[in-house]
Amino acid sequence: MESEIGRTDHVSLDATDADETSGTDAASSDIYHGFTEDGVRYRAFGRFEDLLAWQRARELTSAIYQFSREVDLRRLDWSLNDQIRRSTASVMSNIAEGHERSSQKEFLHFLAIAKGSCGELRTQLYIALDGEFLEPRAFERLRSQAEEVSRLIAGLRSSIIQRARKSELAKRGN
Repeated sequence: MESEIGRTDHVSLDATDADETSGTDAASSDIYHGFTEDGVRYRAFGRFEDLLAWQRARELTSAIYQFSREVDLRRLDWSLNDQIRRSTASVMSNIAEGHERSSQKEFLHFLAIAKGSCGELRTQLYIALDGEFLEPRAFERLRSQAEEVSRLIAGLRSSIIQRARKSELAKRGN
């Protein structure tokens, strides 16, 4: 199942190509993600919810919100708690927003932002640990989840870039 969820198959199609399964043109089909810079449509995931990186980011967000509900908020600095929540929500939100944009370039940009938010979250977790707001065991679990999400985002970005390069080489006939 994981291999199906994490795949980034992009098949270039002219905007005039027909969708063989429904008889509609490519522009009206929901399986097409958008246009490349040169006006060629490309096929991608139908839904951002199918991305393994987004699924794991959602699990991380849930774990962070659970942590922030359980911690004694009188002990935890309100702004730190808020920043931890905002950074984790930013990860999954940027994956989704990038996916819904109209180009691979924008998707890659938003994935980079999501990856940066993972780093921000890990930093906030270190601050919570150092301030003794977070037990070492809970810190390790959350940090590990954040690192996994960061690796998945990096892998997704890398896969998209590699496939775009292969597609460009194939277009040039190399």
